[in-house]
Amino acid sequence: MASVMEPVSRTRENRETGWVNRLFNSEGSTPEFQELKFTLHRKLLDRINLEALSSMSGERVRAEVRTAVARLVDEEKTPLSLVEKDRVIEEILDEVFGLGPLEPLLQDPAISDILVTTPHLVYVERGGKLYRTPVDISGADIAKFLEDLFSRRLQRHRIELQPTKPFLRFKIHGYPSSFYPVFVNLVDNAIFWLKDHPEPRIIRLDGHGDAMIVADNGPGVPARDRAAIFELGFTRKPGGRGLGLHISREVLDKVGYNLQLDSPGPDHGAAFRIEPKPKAAPGRAR
Repeated sequence: MASVMEPVSRTRENRETGWVNRLFNSEGSTPEFQELKFTLHRKLLDRINLEALSSMSGERVRAEVRTAVARLVDEEKTPLSLVEKDRVIEEILDEVFGLGPLEPLLQDPAISDILVTTPHLVYVERGGKLYRTPVDISGADIAKFLEDLFSRRLQRHRIELQPTKPFLRFKIHGYPSSFYPVFVNLVDNAIFWLKDHPEPRIIRLDGHGDAMIVADNGPGVPARDRAAIFELGFTRKPGGRGLGLHISREVLDKVGYNLQLDSPGPDHGAAFRIEPKPKAAPGRAR
């Protein structure tokens, strides 16, 4: 009988990037717990044998994946109690089999219906009306989504996506449809400018204070372009339309965030900063 675990890493092919990417975090989850789940999930996707799973029944598949996750948990050096082990196994299974992101909404008795239009846009019905749902988004969610989405291109161009611990532990409360496309655009641009750059090629996802930073060690942004980089129609990319950065900044502006070109990092590449707008000082009473 074929094993569902492979001894060596495989090329990730034809994986859905939808509900594997957890959009909701359980209350009380610590950053360390989220980081552990992120690590285990990556290892599971690297080592699971999809061909063997495809020939099994649904219940058998879940049982086999549970065994695989439990084995990965046991290999971790992080000390976990039996309760913590069981929790991390169940949450990873919920993510893999499509229930995890919806659990908080499914458990809300005030919600009569859930409308999922895309993996990043969820509406709920309360009292006969539809509402777009803000959620807690962690850096681990974003990093996992980006890794799944760009895995082939990153591998083809020998680019390493490096999320730091501060990034993985970062949290934003908002609409995934406002934030995810911005990160997709920034990483997509970084891959384009890095692909012909000498190795090593690195895209770093970092967190600093209230800011999330996407930086690379590519050629960077020339001084003459820095003032115009967010203008509509401005681009140095052959065939580009100059829309991505402009739209990204406009979208974040509407939800109270700034997108800025940061000072070049230690690798002298491009660096973009996403952070909340400063709160206006309260008006003085007259």
